[in-house]
Amino acid sequence: MANFLALLQTDAALLQCQLARLAVDSPLAAIPDAPVGVGYFQSNDVLLRKRPFAGPSPFSLARDVSSECLVVATGAASAGAYSEESTSPFRFRHWLWAYAGAHEAVADVQPTLLASLPDHLQRQLAGSSAAEALFLSFLEALRGGGQPTDDLELDLPGAAKALGSTLEKVSSPLAVCATNGRALLAAGRGVPLSYTLLEGLLPCPVHGLDERAADLRDNVRAHRMAKAVALTSRAAEGSWIAVPDGRVVTISRMLQVAVL
Repeated sequence: MANFLALLQTDAALLQCQLARLAVDSPLAAIPDAPVGVGYFQSNDVLLRKRPFAGPSPFSLARDVSSECLVVATGAASAGAYSEESTSPFRFRHWLWAYAGAHEAVADVQPTLLASLPDHLQRQLAGSSAAEALFLSFLEALRGGGQPTDDLELDLPGAAKALGSTLEKVSSPLAVCATNGRALLAAGRGVPLSYTLLEGLLPCPVHGLDERAADLRDNVRAHRMAKAVALTSRAAEGSWIAVPDGRVVTISRMLQVAVL
């Protein structure tokens, strides 16, 4: 079963510090003998890294990444042998998309999804994954609602409506998330979805800082001011907050969370 974790934060330089905390607190775990992928944003580029096996941590592929937005996906999004094209997360222009659930969940509606897409989007399919077809279906719903896919300033309620209508096309349990690097939205039905609010990064094992570190020391103030929101397709534990089934959660560039 595929799962994902997405992170939106305030300081790209502190991503490794956030990941060190999430490696302890996150309910996302590596799946033995299953692929892993990460997607992230640098300047105007949307970048991907994918491997056939996760290793000891699903965050290992991002160990040298600096970014305000990161998506980590584990598990297969399609049947058959590993291929980068069929491994989540997927990208299209300024967008990243990750999927959680059994790969069979959307396979039965793939022909319908493809038939509803305009030709230019059908040509963008890189692999055979039905999850990728669902991604393009969301982008078409977004465009149909008056939001061009290249527009980085999202109308989040409108984008949430597009994501909700996309989810309705599939009857099987699944969860999805989408981000353009400035905002993040996700929805699930029959698959748990939860988020957590993260403030401050002290203590920080990456930089050897404890809670008593003086603000005059390099990076200490940045660590104190750091904020982030993490979202995952796993059940809520500890400080994680469950998203009601069937609802859409949005996270703005200012890290404001809304459940619609």
